[in-house]
Amino acid sequence: MITAKQIYWITRLDDFKDFTLTVGIIGLVALTIGLGCSVAALCNGEKIAWLVKSMTVGWLISLISLLVSLFIPTTKQVCAMWVIPKIANNEQVQEIPDKIMEVANEWIDEIRPHQGRVITRKGQKVNE
Repeated sequence: MITAKQIYWITRLDDFKDFTLTVGIIGLVALTIGLGCSVAALCNGEKIAWLVKSMTVGWLISLISLLVSLFIPTTKQVCAMWVIPKIANNEQVQEIPDKIMEVANEWIDEIRPHQGRVITRKGQKVNE
């Protein structure tokens, strides 16, 4: 049985996925700007050890955010993962094709005595 809390977190998955993707993209943009600053500082002869450390941390945060974003399923995917197995494994659903075949066979058996004749809706013979 699905609880209200589970439904809430399932619907929040899309927002969390968007958040982690945004953090990853912003991190990559910031790192690109930082790389440009470090090249400029290096050309001026300044020490950039603090910049290298912060860029390394930034790369790790961006990489983790993008990987998390990649592996978090969307709300639709989670719903499909919960619903499809329950439908596919339901005995009542599996009986539906058998019942349809029984009805179709009965209908075909009712028509067989009338082979060679075309019957209209009013039951009159048109062709023999």
